[in-house]
Amino acid sequence: MPVMMRSKVGVSPRTAKGVAADARAVAARYPNSFPVQLELAEAELDAEDFNAADRAADAAIRLQPDSAQALYFKGQIALARGKTEPAQYAAARSWFAKAHDADPDHPGPLLGNFLTYAKAGVAIPETAVIGLENAYRLAPYDADLRVILARQEIAENRLDVAKMLLIPLALSPHESKQAKALNEVVEQIDAARRNDALTKIDAWIAKDEAEKKKKGD
Repeated sequence: MPVMMRSKVGVSPRTAKGVAADARAVAARYPNSFPVQLELAEAELDAEDFNAADRAADAAIRLQPDSAQALYFKGQIALARGKTEPAQYAAARSWFAKAHDADPDHPGPLLGNFLTYAKAGVAIPETAVIGLENAYRLAPYDADLRVILARQEIAENRLDVAKMLLIPLALSPHESKQAKALNEVVEQIDAARRNDALTKIDAWIAKDEAEKKKKGD
């Protein structure tokens, strides 16, 4: 439980390895525990030890072959590998498809599938965009998902839809940096400056990802 709580709260590059080491110690005592192997997979993924994460996810799948979360983690691991091994994006899509089949109401595999194209820098098929839209319908409370979908709407020149998605975040009193950045995107949308809106939202996404990785959010 302490390892799980630390993972859920968030780890930084500095703390991830320690959490993974603790998770390994627990997993060594309970090798046949599905929740333990699943948590180990997440901890190893956070620590970017992809081989160890794969082994833990495989162990979880052996224990529960129909687990959408374990299949989803396999996709997440392959997606992370794709940054340096582009062939892994195709493998990630396969795992995300299996996870979606196991639980059609899990938004993660739908978002993950979309990201395999976006992060690869290739044309995004309509089916993946529809999947992203479905993920948002399943988890409209997810701010990151909302921003990713808004970015896609801007790219496809559906500025009114993008604005509708961003307004709740741009007006939020609790996320001042995010609100300021996304309000600037909305201003570009209002001025019908699609390319400038796209540039600004891309800059925010990149900055937000970097800060979250550094802080462990």
